[in-house]
Amino acid sequence: MPLMLSPTPEPQTASSSTSHPHSVIPPQIRIKNRRKLYLDRNPSYFTSPDLELLDPLLYDRCIRKFQTPAEREADGRQKGYSGVLEADLYRSEAKLAAVRQSQNAPPSCSPQNPDPSTPSTSSQPPNPPTSQNQDETLPYVNYVGTLDPEDPKDREEGMERWKFEMTIRFLQGGDPDFEYGAVDESEEWDVIERTEEEEKWFEDEEPSFVGEDEKAGEGTAPQSFFKTWIFHSTFSIQKPAERFIAFPVNILTFGIRDAALRGLFTLERTTRARKGLFRWLTSQGEALRNPLPGSTNYLGAYNKEGKLKRLVDRSPNNDKTDGDEGKSRGKFGERELPPETPRDRVPYPLNPQFISEPVLDDHIRYEIWRLIMREGKSVREVSVELQVEMARVGAVVRLREVELSWKRMRKPLAMPYAKAVMSMLPKTHYFKNEDGSRRPFDGKRPHESINDLPVHTSTGQQIFHPTSESRHFTRADAAKVFNEKLLPADERIPHPDLVIQHREYLSGMSEEERNAANDKREAAVEAKRQKAAEKQAFLESKVKKVDRGRWQFRFTEVNVDAAGKDGRGYTGIGWRYGAPLDDRDRGKIKIPQSVA
Repeated sequence: MPLMLSPTPEPQTASSSTSHPHSVIPPQIRIKNRRKLYLDRNPSYFTSPDLELLDPLLYDRCIRKFQTPAEREADGRQKGYSGVLEADLYRSEAKLAAVRQSQNAPPSCSPQNPDPSTPSTSSQPPNPPTSQNQDETLPYVNYVGTLDPEDPKDREEGMERWKFEMTIRFLQGGDPDFEYGAVDESEEWDVIERTEEEEKWFEDEEPSFVGEDEKAGEGTAPQSFFKTWIFHSTFSIQKPAERFIAFPVNILTFGIRDAALRGLFTLERTTRARKGLFRWLTSQGEALRNPLPGSTNYLGAYNKEGKLKRLVDRSPNNDKTDGDEGKSRGKFGERELPPETPRDRVPYPLNPQFISEPVLDDHIRYEIWRLIMREGKSVREVSVELQVEMARVGAVVRLREVELSWKRMRKPLAMPYAKAVMSMLPKTHYFKNEDGSRRPFDGKRPHESINDLPVHTSTGQQIFHPTSESRHFTRADAAKVFNEKLLPADERIPHPDLVIQHREYLSGMSEEERNAANDKREAAVEAKRQKAAEKQAFLESKVKKVDRGRWQFRFTEVNVDAAGKDGRGYTGIGWRYGAPLDDRDRGKIKIPQSVA
């Protein structure tokens, strides 16, 4: 940001300095006095981490250059990840701007080759007539009138120069993040003016030091090539071969570097979008960078201040008031997180309809595999018991078998990746009751719906089927309208037994009768499954297997007569590959041989 110089104050005479009531003090001087007093009372302003962003290159030369690795690490921890990122962005932009400014500047306007014909203005004071101006390529004029090198020599000099530059910038209102209204509009910081009014009252009773016709500060060396700002603080200078001159109006003189040096680089203004970015990094971004254990930490779960919505919305009225009141207070006193709601599982705030569904945790996946592979239960039984869809039950068992086979082959597993992904997703947990029965997700709601009706392709069309009002049109009749071979919805669902059990409950059957009917159905299903297993075992016993390590040869005995009289029987060899039609062959009988 370029330095904005204040207008040159008019020289004050001794007569005007003897009387300066509160009303005649210019507002600009009063504001700067208040800001200067604020800096004197708050020295921590110069060590603020955000102050580095005003002039990153000067901060590197004066402060960061003399920091030890331990101090830089502590500074980075104090700023946080977003603060370090913001400082690096500002520093890189300042360097690029300095390079562009130095490349685009004409040679005649460079600080090393000033044009002698160009008249000096208030914004660019002339170079002091010293030999050091030619030796130093980038001169720096301090507040006592001497030239210093561009880079400080030690830590103390760097801190002094940094405080000086930041003081000038603060007095001119160059800190966009500071609320100047709280200082400029408060009379609390007018201590200097009140002190001077008291001194003026005492000075009126004593003779003056200086004659009325003598100009205060006329012909002084600093005023010949420095810009001066008038502040109310005690200051005295000495003329060559003359006595000390005490100024009733206190003057504080600041040395300013050459204006051309000031124009080497100009920081671009911070846009609203960039401020919003860093504001988000320090609020919601900071919460997401340090995720909470046991929480999904989606964007939709936090408000604009980076706080959990369910933690903010929780009020004391929601706590229990019965016998568990003490336990509830103790729980919330430990700041334990409330359970997640669907609002907390919205990863995209602009799409609140998309909710991240929970996944099965490791315990329930292992229990699914154990019930099927160890206890021998069917997929349907496990699906009903744990409230998990049958397709998911089969997938869990297959993936568990793949994992076990990889472990036997000593293949590496991506366990850190799996743990990281599982920590970011909502999970369905597995619990056991006191009596040993199992219940998923603390018994409040199932993991998913297990009895959804699959969409059949034949039901995609819209049909207007006329029927009489007296006819009892059921779901079975509706299925026949769509397709003659389509089963009704009660039989196409994954668990038709649940519908039967609910009908028995509505019909008024007792619990013993319903349990007996359920056992009878399970026995019939088990007998059917046993019969299918015996048939499969019989077919496998007729196959001769020859294992050669990599390959396994299977031989099955066949009979040529199994193809039938026409050679097209399905029990014959090669029936699965089909046979060409013979309806065009000569001598074939093409009329029906029998009537059904």
